[in-house]
Amino acid sequence: MITINADATPLDIAEVVASRFTVDDTRIWSLREVATRYAKIGDTSRGVAVLAEARTCLDRQNNQQHYLNTLELPSFATDYHALGRSDLALQVIDASTKIAGKLRPRFAASILAVTAEAAFEIGEEKQCRALVERVLEYVHGRKRFRFNYHDRFDQLVPLLLNLGMDEEAVGLAEKMIGPQRANALAELAKFSRGEVREGYLQEALRIARERKSEYCLATIAEVLGSGGEFIRAREIIAEVKQQHVRFEALIVMAVQYCEAGRHGEAVAVLEELMTADQTFFYYHQHQLTRLITLLLDGHADAVRKLLDRIKLEATKEKKEKDRLLRLTRWALVAIYSEAEAEGIVDQVLDARLEDLNRRERGWGNNVVQCIMFELLLVIVDHQLRWDEDRRESFRAHLALPVRLHMGLEGRARTAKKLMIAS
Repeated sequence: MITINADATPLDIAEVVASRFTVDDTRIWSLREVATRYAKIGDTSRGVAVLAEARTCLDRQNNQQHYLNTLELPSFATDYHALGRSDLALQVIDASTKIAGKLRPRFAASILAVTAEAAFEIGEEKQCRALVERVLEYVHGRKRFRFNYHDRFDQLVPLLLNLGMDEEAVGLAEKMIGPQRANALAELAKFSRGEVREGYLQEALRIARERKSEYCLATIAEVLGSGGEFIRAREIIAEVKQQHVRFEALIVMAVQYCEAGRHGEAVAVLEELMTADQTFFYYHQHQLTRLITLLLDGHADAVRKLLDRIKLEATKEKKEKDRLLRLTRWALVAIYSEAEAEGIVDQVLDARLEDLNRRERGWGNNVVQCIMFELLLVIVDHQLRWDEDRRESFRAHLALPVRLHMGLEGRARTAKKLMIAS
């Protein structure tokens, strides 16, 4: 059971809910989301305490699972930096570096690459360069450089370019093959001009088409859009057949149109998205928030139509769990109308959730807790109404019995029993 104090704020309750999630990955992500909100209101001590709990959970995973979990540690440096605790951020960088020293070269280089990126984000450029040099030692020893999606080398080329290490970035791209090389060439094109830029783009396009990589095509279209070449970008997006890939590429283009001051074209792209047979607005909250903010002044009608379409996407979901989660995301309508956002919050809180956990077996976390957590973040982010009635509604829903999930410890105990039995 989850207890809520009489004077609890939405962020207080969100912290309690996050700490009660039964799936470790969800608990870590949720606690970090709460810490981010504490950073925004300047509550450093609470934010640090929440991150400490998240790191404890991550350490437990590292002791029981693969090194992949260790790749998440460096990103905690940015969380501490946002809280104003640069000392703790540097401790994370040092701890990640020490962990890398105990691993095989490939895994070590992967963790060092992620750590270098984190150091760059918190302004520690000298330390970032030192870490990058160690990664390049591994790269230089390889004739070809191919990596798996979980190795986290995908941001190495842009990091080198941001550091002004252009020759190293070009050399790294030359060692890559397939779609990874195409993406690296697209990044090089971002930082180049004239014939050099065009050469990178043409080679990236050739590889993407040859390998039939639609994600690469979308990346190249984004690069073209960032340079104002929207006609060429549209032609490339037209080659993308997978609906969700095409959908994301068009949302990115709509944002780019707005940033270029071409709001009319952005609205036209939105019309194309809204008339599609299948939409994926739920998965692009960040871009949608940016887009609505840019269009609100002068194109309120288009924003209204977009929000109605997002709501329709939410209400069309057959599973009540999915419908309620999507409705919480639709509360970004608060940018347009606070009253409508308040109505969405009330609609979710008024829903009958008693049997939802029982129906959603195997989902891992307590479904009601997931919905309530999302809703609490909406209230915090948009500063929506918080009174005794609303607090009591959350108290009532979160007092529902929590269906336990057999996490890492439970699986370990079960495996031990099976070994004994055999």
